Amino acid sequence: MPLSVSDVLVDPSLKHGKIFVRTTPEILELIIAKRSAILTSLNKHVKTRFTPSFSFVMDDNYLEGLDNLYEKIERTD
Repeated sequence: MPLSVSDVLVDPSLKHGKIFVRTTPEILELIIAKRSAILTSLNKHVKTRFTPSFSFVMDDNYLEGLDNLYEKIERTD
């Protein structure tokens, strides 16, 4: 299953953030399990005063798009 990052939100203090991903729940669990390794890698490649503490969240906005699509289909029937 592919993985894509749909959005990243970081608070103004740059200490906390959320990474929204589109993937399966199983892959999200793997990402969360590897969170510290991901943050360590990020710290090596991005030079900032400190690395924000990120949480990974399932992006389910695509479900809204599917609901809208089904509504359009029902209206045309």
